[in-house]
Amino acid sequence: MKIFRFFLLSVFFLPLISFAQSIPGIANPVSIDMSPTNPAPGDTVVLTANSSSFDVNSALITWTSNGKIISQGNGAKTVTLSAPALGAKSVIDLSAQVPSLGTFTASETISPALVNLIWEAQTSVPPFYEGKALLGWGATYKVVAVPEVSENGTIVNPSRLVYTWSKNYSVDAGKSGYGKNTYQSDGSINYTRGGDLIGLTVATQDGSVSTEGSITVSPVTPSLLIYLESPLYGVMYNESLAETSLSGDSITLHAEPFFFSDVTSATGALVWNMNGSAVSGFAGNPSITLVRQDKNAGTSVLEASIQSPTALLQGGQESVTININAEK
Repeated sequence: MKIFRFFLLSVFFLPLISFAQSIPGIANPVSIDMSPTNPAPGDTVVLTANSSSFDVNSALITWTSNGKIISQGNGAKTVTLSAPALGAKSVIDLSAQVPSLGTFTASETISPALVNLIWEAQTSVPPFYEGKALLGWGATYKVVAVPEVSENGTIVNPSRLVYTWSKNYSVDAGKSGYGKNTYQSDGSINYTRGGDLIGLTVATQDGSVSTEGSITVSPVTPSLLIYLESPLYGVMYNESLAETSLSGDSITLHAEPFFFSDVTSATGALVWNMNGSAVSGFAGNPSITLVRQDKNAGTSVLEASIQSPTALLQGGQESVTININAEK
């Protein structure tokens, strides 16, 4: 009778040890968490062993990278390494030996990729302007993705990647999809944020390699600057004016709007004022010529103001003090 009981216990206990190592239809009891989840080349990557079935702190853990041991020890649940270069990959294998349960394994592949995001405001700047056109309130912009994603050692053509765009953390399904590497805004800006946070996830068609990036596009108040206009050289864009002098018979000044979405309509609404009074005959004209009235010295303040008729939040004004020298 005792022999029979011992035999029954053996029958029930031995299969339990075998099932703990591999149970068909049940998830692997050990997994690897990777941070960041989508590393760029050279990023520091932290891998952590996790399990809800056993205590990883009591397991003998061995980490290998492309077949070479990089860390080993009891409770060695974390390993830190650098992501390989673009086009290369690192296969990280984890082996966890658990007393009385057996050995469990997991694997993670690090395939670095990156994406650069470039935004472009669809606003006005003067000719030969060397700076970036900024986003005036209410103007539109576009964001262009420049991804570097490799598959099997070969850089994937950007037109063959899948792009998932988001705006302020909400996925924009209509602007996402295969080959859609450009995001075009509709002109609406999140005023409470002071701008839009544009996010992007780029992935291969099978999702095996992916990367992500984000960029904040912040609006500015459009501006108006005044320049001297030379009869020989044209508008002198090299220096804007806050004060100037009139020594001859006349002077021509030019008002230039910056960061307006519809510069033609905005310029058409331009108004000139001299010492607080409107100057007739120059409304809608970006240039104005002032003629000396007498030989006396004096000071006048010329102001240009503009308000776009198509964009409520796009407007500006600027003034210049004109010191009139006495004429002998």
